[in-house]
Amino acid sequence: MVLLLVARQGYATQRLQLLAEQDLASNRGEAETLRAAMASTERARSASMSSASEQLRLVVSGAIAEMRTSLDARLREFGESRKPNWQKSRRA
Repeated sequence: MVLLLVARQGYATQRLQLLAEQDLASNRGEAETLRAAMASTERARSASMSSASEQLRLVVSGAIAEMRTSLDARLREFGESRKPNWQKSRRA
């Protein structure tokens, strides 16, 4: 009788150990999947940030070029308005 109980407990212990090992293997698999998904997300985020920063750089460069053109035109107008009348008529 005691041997029968010990045998059953041994089987139950083996079964629990097997279930624990399967659970660990499953967790490892899920962890690997999660790591791969996180790495993929990080690569996509980096690419998106790089693209956004390039777009921003282009927009800022364009705005600076427009400002320079506008300021150059204003400076020319200001210079023309500051010339004495006899210099204005000589150019015409």
